Amino acid sequence: MGKRAKPVWAGVVEDVSPDLSCAIRLDSGERVHARIPRHTARLMTRVVPGDRVAVKLRGAGSFSVLGHERVVLDKLIVAHLTYGKRSVSDWFLIGDSVHVWSRYGDIGDWLTSDDRLYHLVRDYLRQLGAPVYGSPSEALRDRPEPSATADGPNPPL
Repeated sequence: MGKRAKPVWAGVVEDVSPDLSCAIRLDSGERVHARIPRHTARLMTRVVPGDRVAVKLRGAGSFSVLGHERVVLDKLIVAHLTYGKRSVSDWFLIGDSVHVWSRYGDIGDWLTSDDRLYHLVRDYLRQLGAPVYGSPSEALRDRPEPSATADGPNPPL
């Protein structure tokens, strides 16, 4: 089995120093210190107190800033949805539930134990304008042609 992905947290920058270290107040209320890698700092152009950022635990209690929160989360979500040669267009909603079309045109339920990831994916699909159906029978009636690459291995968590 592959390595389990390290969790990503979001927070607000409270203070930034010239050596690219900063204090961040996580959404949980915890205050942590993190380093901004130079390659990340270049992509972010500037970081000021009040910016929302995504951070990842790097080991032994040290955090690293991955980038501005929304950009980082969107990239992670797209990578998750397209894992195993799936297309983002293979994903849709039935009410508030996230589903995917199989290569045979069947409806696959997307299950994860990570509630935060589930809500992020659902919100991303809504923002993207993914189809929303009222029931499975409505989805099957309006289903697109099956994609040859829709079924693949489940994405790593």
